[in-house]
Amino acid sequence: MNHLPLKSPRRSLHGPIAVANREIEYLLCGQICPTNLSPCLREINRRKDDLRSSRIRPVVKIDNRDAISTVAEAVKIMGYQVSVDKCEG
Repeated sequence: MNHLPLKSPRRSLHGPIAVANREIEYLLCGQICPTNLSPCLREINRRKDDLRSSRIRPVVKIDNRDAISTVAEAVKIMGYQVSVDKCEG
């Protein structure tokens, strides 16, 4: 009998890598802009009801400078509040 491996909650690019409390963390490091813009906006659109009702809070981790401003601006245009924090590591 073949068993399918359990899907890990830690995924990058195409889904959340961690879920804690109401925060959903997305890791888009190592991607150049606009490669990381599309999956980020897709996830925001997919979870718009939860976002609008404040049931979740996405945390997007990006290491490309151009992508940081591009993703933040696109999410602002969609009507969401955005904050950008510089983190070490």
